[in-house]
Amino acid sequence: MLNSKINTENDDIDLQKIFSIFWRRKLLIAVILILFVLAGGYYAFRMTTPIYRATSVTMVSGQAENIIDIPSVLAQLGTDDVALQSEIEVIRSRILIGNVVDSLDLMADPEFNAALREPTSFSRFVAYIRSLLPKGSDSDVGAPGPDRTRDRVVSALLNQFTATVVPDTTT
Repeated sequence: MLNSKINTENDDIDLQKIFSIFWRRKLLIAVILILFVLAGGYYAFRMTTPIYRATSVTMVSGQAENIIDIPSVLAQLGTDDVALQSEIEVIRSRILIGNVVDSLDLMADPEFNAALREPTSFSRFVAYIRSLLPKGSDSDVGAPGPDRTRDRVVSALLNQFTATVVPDTTT
């Protein structure tokens, strides 16, 4: 029979030894910390593109002072929830957002036009894998036309655009 004893006397953690190990390597730790801080700062201020956020409040008013036929104007522009939701859907329509894309030339902005962005390592890997696959009859799908690119830019703007009714407000 094997007689095995577990030595529990030396299982204590010596914090002074651990601290002395770190203290001996303090210069190496400081250099690595400074390198990571500099790399993070470089990335934050030089590599990333700033993204701005804008907020706007639009008031739909059903009041008119200088109009003779007030009931006909109020009938055209309701202020109930259904009418306000209809106005929001008009604001979010692809036609109106398309006009915004055209007037601000967002097709030339890489934030909205993904085709203008620098390819990432992952997208290059995916393109390489696709190049290895056999080409089918739809081999010219890779280059979208201007209409398809515009639709993608409109969709990208719509994904970043919200329009809501501010609760508990009146006109």
